[in-house]
Amino acid sequence: MNGSAAQLGIKICGLQTREEVVAAVGEGATHIGFMFASSRRQVSSTVAAALAVDAEGVDKVGVFVDPTLEELQRVVEQVPLTVIQLHGNETPEFCTLVREAFAAAGIKVWKAVSVQDDFHLEELLPYAKVVDSVLVDAYHPDQRGGSGQTFGWEILPEIQRLFDKHQLATELWVAGGLDPENVGELVRGYSLHGVDVSSGVEIERSKSPERIRDFINEVKRSHALSR
Repeated sequence: MNGSAAQLGIKICGLQTREEVVAAVGEGATHIGFMFASSRRQVSSTVAAALAVDAEGVDKVGVFVDPTLEELQRVVEQVPLTVIQLHGNETPEFCTLVREAFAAAGIKVWKAVSVQDDFHLEELLPYAKVVDSVLVDAYHPDQRGGSGQTFGWEILPEIQRLFDKHQLATELWVAGGLDPENVGELVRGYSLHGVDVSSGVEIERSKSPERIRDFINEVKRSHALSR
């Protein structure tokens, strides 16, 4: 059962318009995500900075794939990010460099890890020791997130036990194929710190305010039932 957090984090990712940001923030999302990596949801630093104006009091996550420190610095100078999410092949050593570089600004570092057939739990440990949160996502050969695919959630308790065994306070977030119809099962069944959705709240490849509302309401309802 879920009991790891008094409030479950809810991240709506891949936002591109003011309407989407207002819908996510208004319905109670705790985090919103901007894609700075190559993607159909990619936004520029200028656009993200303008959208962040409507997200006061909400964590703003920048999603990057194999960035340089210089690229991260350029974005952070323009956009008031509170989280840098690394979603590529970044090493634990690079994650450490990012955390050290932006610690003074209070910016947290998340590492996304894709679960595939040859996935080994121990691969997570070097990352979990140096980042604030591990985001477990489904593997897709051509996409870094937003694929709409799920993974076997039964691995989640094993991941949490690994964190506990090593006395790590690292948060566990889940993405990958979540939507208003299945997120309740995940939240009621597993101990998490947060959930992350993108394509699951879209209709015809655009964020739907109604789907965002339904997703957030289902997360809140299911988390209340599981406590």
